[in-house]
Amino acid sequence: MGRQPTGTKQKILDAACQLFAEKGYREVTVQEVCRKADANIASINYYFGAKENLYVDVWECAFRITREKYFKDVMLCPEPEERLTAYVKARIATVLDEGPAGWLPRIIHNEMSSPSAVSCRGRLLQFLEDNLSQMYKLTKDFLGEAATDLQIRLALNSFHSQCIHLNALNARKLGLFADGKQTEKAKIKAEMIELIMGGLKGYRSRIERGES
Repeated sequence: MGRQPTGTKQKILDAACQLFAEKGYREVTVQEVCRKADANIASINYYFGAKENLYVDVWECAFRITREKYFKDVMLCPEPEERLTAYVKARIATVLDEGPAGWLPRIIHNEMSSPSAVSCRGRLLQFLEDNLSQMYKLTKDFLGEAATDLQIRLALNSFHSQCIHLNALNARKLGLFADGKQTEKAKIKAEMIELIMGGLKGYRSRIERGES
């Protein structure tokens, strides 16, 4: 088989990212992906070998899109508080993003809600572990030298779980996102950042005073 026209692989990836974000791994067929990408069914085997391989590449693609839009400058912030604040802002923004940069949180939500059980799932979970390692470092730097490992993990969990919950509500259009509400997203983002960072600053102060 001759090489497909330039751009076909990316068209398939974009189509698959969107479909996996909307429906999850189990509910998406390669035929559906190819129809959406306007590509020949043989293209999946040609470029990816199998649906499982496509799924891994979808995660990599979605991570790259999200990172480029929201996370690439986080570590450039000079102070620990600025870095963590920038990270929290980016996390919330990805959940609220209805475009390609919002595919990743919905793909992750679908995977956690209905695990794919594919042989490559270990690689998918490694993406998440790497992300948690970054969050741990950001939180540790923010809390300072006096913070214990348990305190760091509790602080990390306090904002990580809020982002996960927000993602679940958005994905299922419940709570804050019921009835198609979209107009208050800027307020949701601003208020969540204030609540999260306010709580973390208070916790840091208690640690510094030896009260926690």
